[in-house]
Amino acid sequence: MDDEKYTTFTDFSEHKSLMLYLRHLHITILLCILFTPKLHADAAIAFNFYPHLGDVNSDSDMTINAAVQLPARFSYFSFINFGGLFHAGSLKFQITEQNLRWQIADKSPIDLVIQDTIRKGSNNDTIHVGARWRISSTDVMKKFFNAIHLNYSAHLFPKRFDQRDIGGWQISNAYQITFPYISDRLYFSGFLDYNINELSSTGRKRDNIVSENQFGVRIFKKLYAVAEYRINQYRRSDNTNFGVGIEVKTNW
Repeated sequence: MDDEKYTTFTDFSEHKSLMLYLRHLHITILLCILFTPKLHADAAIAFNFYPHLGDVNSDSDMTINAAVQLPARFSYFSFINFGGLFHAGSLKFQITEQNLRWQIADKSPIDLVIQDTIRKGSNNDTIHVGARWRISSTDVMKKFFNAIHLNYSAHLFPKRFDQRDIGGWQISNAYQITFPYISDRLYFSGFLDYNINELSSTGRKRDNIVSENQFGVRIFKKLYAVAEYRINQYRRSDNTNFGVGIEVKTNW
């Protein structure tokens, strides 16, 4: 990502201890639950490798995604991006996003969400607080989304605790569609984060989009060939990229 997003800082002392406490608490608890099968109903992890990237070789070339259904209507999702595995000969951490969600009631499509974003470097991490609407799980819309085999959810994060003095708020969309009428081997999934009214290092307000969209084809059992198109408007130049590689998925 471009350094512009991270050059303006604020005195974060009043929130820093809260951020660190929440981070270490929920990551520790979730890791324990993730590897204790009796404590969760379902868990999945996927490893993505992108030996071929487009114009931006410094982009992530390895990603790990994890999701787990937890007791008491809690759920967890995370990703962690690494760069340099194929293009620099050394694996380096770039960014991770940790999401803890709580469904507000049985059968409700609304979840409360706390999202912890940890970036490489110092003084540039963020905690978002908001809600997720699982639109495709809403009763009046479920039949339509099932018919087109689309899972779609929208997140609203009106509040955040940020080590960067940039203000703003976020709307995020996540989606996955399958194509059983063509083949059960195909899927398309992705996300689009719309970061609104953020302050740049020049003092101007601007909106920034970050999006990744991946098409996958199952080759054998849990092995997929994947192609991913990326948009990152925090990079003022070369803000699109393309990756080709493989994905390995597993459930337990």
